[in-house]
Amino acid sequence: MIIIEAGGTSTQVVRIQKGSIGPIRSYPGISPTYMNKADIASILRVILKAQDADEDLIYYGAGCSQDSAKLIIKECIQSIHNFGKIEIASDLLAAARATANEKNGQINILGTGAASCIYKDKTIEQVLFNSGYLFGDYGSGFHLGQSFLRVYFEGNFDKKIEAEITSFSGVSKQELVGKIYGRKSPKRYIASFAQCIHHLKHHPHVNNIVQDSFAKFVQSQIALNPEYKTCLQYFVGSIAYYFSDELAQVMKASQLKIEDIYASPIEKLIGYHMT
Repeated sequence: MIIIEAGGTSTQVVRIQKGSIGPIRSYPGISPTYMNKADIASILRVILKAQDADEDLIYYGAGCSQDSAKLIIKECIQSIHNFGKIEIASDLLAAARATANEKNGQINILGTGAASCIYKDKTIEQVLFNSGYLFGDYGSGFHLGQSFLRVYFEGNFDKKIEAEITSFSGVSKQELVGKIYGRKSPKRYIASFAQCIHHLKHHPHVNNIVQDSFAKFVQSQIALNPEYKTCLQYFVGSIAYYFSDELAQVMKASQLKIEDIYASPIEKLIGYHMT
């Protein structure tokens, strides 16, 4: 069996053969929402070039809640190999199986993007509406980066923080604006500033940006679940994991508690599929 867990920034792949677990390998991220079919197939070709055609494959991916997206991924995989069995599922199901497993709860993803769903009886009962990075994606790496850079570009940080941002980006403020707008798809690059934010989060101004972003995620996503106050809350994603203290503070302010949290679901998915 081959397990692929594809997020917006990175893709994790592991092979389980005769009870033996192979190494977890990392590749570029895949998203049928923001990438064309040729680019997706190019990454999958590298991932699957050494795999046997008769193996089963399960693909969990960002943007794969919709049938149209699942079809794109399946067609790309089939163009490379005729696997024994192919299952395409959303990254939310990966997060649910890795965290809640057989329990009911609300599953939340905070990585490059953001997502939330209601998970009951081992299935996703409802994917909660998210308007995407142009209009929402609160709490995500992109939203954190966008909010942080907006304050920077408007000149509202002190000189010490501005110097840290210049050091991180390697260019001046004006050059950074051009660098962002010159990219074909700047989403991942903007999200990468979450690393800089993490380094500076002890500054009250930066900490307020982080907490405001998480508070908006609670209001716009978690609170869409009518039972969110009594529901177990699970989180997966690098932003949730590395900003877990700030996230826990915001959740506590809304009288909520984090049941479990993981940076990546891949290791827990291995255990799920082996049992």
